[in-house]
Formats: sequence, C-alpha cells, structure tokens
Amino acid sequence: MRIPCTQCGAEVEITETEEFLECPFCQSALYVDLKRTVLNTVIEPSLEEKDAPLLVEKHLFAHQVLGDIVWEQSRLSYIPFWEVTDGGRSHVQPAVSLTDSELIHTGPGSGTKKIRDPDAADSDRMVLPDIYAETVLERMREKGLLADEPEGISLVHAPFIEVRYLFLDKSYTAYVDAVSGAVLAETLPPSPRLKLDRRFGVLMGLALATFTIEGLLLGILWGTAAIVATAVPFYYIARKLVV
Repeated sequence: MRIPCTQCGAEVEITETEEFLECPFCQSALYVDLKRTVLNTVIEPSLEEKDAPLLVEKHLFAHQVLGDIVWEQSRLSYIPFWEVTDGGRSHVQPAVSLTDSELIHTGPGSGTKKIRDPDAADSDRMVLPDIYAETVLERMREKGLLADEPEGISLVHAPFIEVRYLFLDKSYTAYVDAVSGAVLAETLPPSPRLKLDRRFGVLMGLALATFTIEGLLLGILWGTAAIVATAVPFYYIARKLVV
C-alpha cells in the first residue's frame, strides 16, 4: 500500500501494521491514521524530570498545602494532540483519552517544534493516539467549528512530566508542562492551614456573638465579668486549634 507524503508528495510504501514512519525522500515523520496521513511533530522540552518536584512543591505552597511530601515518581512523557488549521485559526484537541481536565484544556505549549524522529532514544516515551483524526473532525463539525475538510491537520507530541507524590499517606498526581513549567493538578491535597483558618474563624464568630449577648443582657459591670469568664475557655480552645 502506498500513501502520499504530506510534505513532499512522494509515494511512500507502508504496511497495514505501521502507524509511525519516515518519508524516505524528505525524512518527514508521518503518522498513518485510519483515512489520512498527517505530519507528526514533537515539541522539545526545556525542563528535566528532576526539575518537576520543586515546581509542584511551590504550587502546593501557593495553595497553602503545607507538610511533608514524599515524592514517588517523575516521568517525562509526550502526549499527542491534534492540531487542526482552518480559516486561519488553529484548533487543538487531545489525541488520547485524558482524565485530568486541566491537561485536556491546556494542549501543547508554544515551544520549539521539530519533525519527530521515529528512531530517537525517547521514542518509548511517545504516547500513542487512541482518538483518531476523523473522530476529532466529526466533533468539530457537530460544534460548527468546521464546515468541510480542514486546511491542515498535524499530530503534535507535547512534553509533560507526570509527578506522583504522597501527602498525608494519600497518593496524588500532578502534571508539569515541560516547556513553560506550569503545574496542572485537577485534585490538590486538602490544606490543613485552610481548615485551621476556617475553624478559628468560626470560633471567633461564636466568641463575638457570645460577648455581645452577655453585654446586652447583663449590663456593663456584670457583662464585663461574664465576658472575662467566657473568654478563658475560648482562649484554651483556640490554643488547642493552633498547637
């Protein structure tokens, strides 16, 4: 079976089992979909796996998630996205089933793209698409984003570092954009500090309400004495919350 190269137009021989191949004439990386052949590019990462935990830690700190974190794994993977061009506009859709909503809506970054080398050492880190181009195009037509055939379509592999960690003996996962360093985490650990602030706020509200009622009902002299007597247990409760 022969297919035309999307870059030079030369006829390229393929087998039924091939998905990724290289044009022998122009060396372009090609991805064979069910009904079409598209250019396959990869975005070069600017971060390494060892950089990701620190970025996730800063992200957690910004959300007041404080405590001991046990880092389990950091792994760089290239997640595929369909990039559809039509009418001068570019639409990006995941080419693989994703569960993290932030990752779904982020798409590939704006890093340097290069033609994917099927024989590169990091080829085992390339996630294979399980959502075909025709499926994406059909969804776009249903939403009114595409009338007919697009002007162009390509498969872009974007680098993300998956970081797994333990917090309070529970496992969590975050993704770090290996180009921009942005941290994507659909689920964050609960913040002990925020819980403490909420409890302290409720306690102070109850104390204020109690003091006000005592002052109104008992008058200045007896109200002051009652406020002092009531303030003692509130003080010890507040200390227990903080310690």
